[in-house]
Amino acid sequence: MIKNKIKMLAIVLGLLLLIPSLTLAYDIKMSEDSNTITKDEIIEDDVIISGKSVTVDGTINGDLKAFAANVTINGDVNGNVIVAGSNVRINGLVFGDLMVAGGMVEMEGEVTDDLMVAGGIINVDGEVRDNAMMAGGMINISERGKIGRDLLVGGGLVNLAGEIKGNVTFGAEQLSVLGNIGGNLNGEADEKVSIEPSTEIDGNLEYRAPKEANIKEGAEIVGEKKWEELKEIERSESFITKLFGRVYSGLALLIVAIVAVLLFPKKSEEVALYIDFKPGRSFLYGLILVIVAPIALLIIAVTILGIPLAIILGVLYGILLYTAKIFTALWIGQRILGYLNSKKKKKYKTLILPVILGIFVLWILFLIPFIGFLVKLVATIFGLGAIVVCMVNYYNNKKGKDKKKDKKEDIK
Repeated sequence: MIKNKIKMLAIVLGLLLLIPSLTLAYDIKMSEDSNTITKDEIIEDDVIISGKSVTVDGTINGDLKAFAANVTINGDVNGNVIVAGSNVRINGLVFGDLMVAGGMVEMEGEVTDDLMVAGGIINVDGEVRDNAMMAGGMINISERGKIGRDLLVGGGLVNLAGEIKGNVTFGAEQLSVLGNIGGNLNGEADEKVSIEPSTEIDGNLEYRAPKEANIKEGAEIVGEKKWEELKEIERSESFITKLFGRVYSGLALLIVAIVAVLLFPKKSEEVALYIDFKPGRSFLYGLILVIVAPIALLIIAVTILGIPLAIILGVLYGILLYTAKIFTALWIGQRILGYLNSKKKKKYKTLILPVILGIFVLWILFLIPFIGFLVKLVATIFGLGAIVVCMVNYYNNKKGKDKKKDKKEDIK
């Protein structure tokens, strides 16, 4: 039951961040640089905003979608908020649901409805009046943090020091509880569970772990305590570890994709265009490189002198394999938005929204058994091939320019 809930957490977070992004009835504010809604601004509409960095200091009387490397929301939003970025800070008041995907997420403000967040590091110092769902590497609810109802949490290191008025369902490598839990605490830990002296649990404590929890003197548990041993073979095949590996890898790819299109917008769009205009050549070149490159690296590595070169080329090849999916995702996002905007003939100023949309589509497909592997392989081949086509065309253009230059010099 717990595992199913946590599996749904990852899928729900992805869908909730994906589906609303398709809505087109928004006040769209996009920039290649920083983008700010100033303190004195009041926007009576839904808003999509993006840029290298985004700051919202004003008031939005509608929903907000914010996508950037760095996002800071200090103002009030009288609607739902969806945010994706490398670093996300929520300091204001959200009168609705807050949904976040980011590398570093800090929530110091107040959310009147549900909080749903996936991130590398998540810190909650503010208040959530309703339920909360969190998935990440390190999750910390500080002493100032408050959850008004239930908490569903899954991560590597989970620290609960604040007040949670409802039930807590967890999946973690390590869980540490220092605060107050108004209901039951139940879940699974791959390594250990620690209950600190300041802890108060008004319900039951039910968990699976390799050994019994370290319940320190002074901790108060009103209900029953039930421990079930998590054996070594179960730990090695832990569903939670696999799940959050997928969540983390998807989130990492999203962050790298955002940074890539912000730093290299023209080249990113050029590579994506080759997938569209030369799909056959892109797939062929990508397939050849996927097959030939490992063999070539092995041949180079056979010689002692070739080992350092093989290592360097291997690292570069690994980077290409990883980033290739980004350009396929960008192409997918552009095609979806292009289809939805075909009547309006609207062109987006930045690539952030299309690449985020494409990454989420691919990530959801990657979760499907067997099909996910095939989708990942095809996406990598297309992206890799498009990169090669782009590099070949660049070389040919440069060679052509050099020949023209040489002819001019000969004439002189």
